[in-house]
Amino acid sequence: MQKESEIALEVSFQMIPKFEEKVLEHKNGHYIVQDWMGAITEISDKYDYTYIRSAKDFVTRKWHKFPVGNEKDWEKVRERYIPKAPGRFPEDFEDRCKKLKDRDYILSIGVAGPFWQLREWCGFENLCMFMVEKPDFVQEMIDFWSEFVSQTIGPILKNIEVDEVIISEDMAYKEHSMVSPEMVRVVPPLLKDGGFIPSCDHGVPPDISWPDFIEYSRLLAKLTGWL
Repeated sequence: MQKESEIALEVSFQMIPKFEEKVLEHKNGHYIVQDWMGAITEISDKYDYTYIRSAKDFVTRKWHKFPVGNEKDWEKVRERYIPKAPGRFPEDFEDRCKKLKDRDYILSIGVAGPFWQLREWCGFENLCMFMVEKPDFVQEMIDFWSEFVSQTIGPILKNIEVDEVIISEDMAYKEHSMVSPEMVRVVPPLLKDGGFIPSCDHGVPPDISWPDFIEYSRLLAKLTGWL
């Protein structure tokens, strides 16, 4: 958690402009909402619909539609990811960077990994189908996201040295992976090169035993050169 005395870069990797957040329908105890990412989502009216914007826990939601259903949709969505769009960097960005050079705390940058970001655009099922039926389209979106992140991070690294870049990749849970093992075999080479440390997604499930967690930590420390 950031302390009040700490300075944040506040560089946005989100779409600009965002979609209008609005209730499309309210019936049978549920809201049907268009969220800021352009997805059509359903949630119980026991919660304020803005809960979708910043959920505090895993409340059951249903997704009806995602902003990218085809190549035509993609052309409209990609226009919202311009690295130099007004509002992406704070007006006092360079001044913040100067002040951060004298910090005594960790400076992090957080971005979504390609699978997670494409899942936000297309939806899980659609993305899986695109991988099979339209791999070139998937690769186009991955390349676009990689270039966007690179161009947005560029000015940051030019002005300030960061301590860590956190790449969030929500592609598995405790029992199953959302992608095949072949798609993630890139991890060991990255570990050998150094500087890359994989971690758990969100948190460790409560049914993981302490000995198993210790063994996982030991293997991870060995792979990353700490042991």
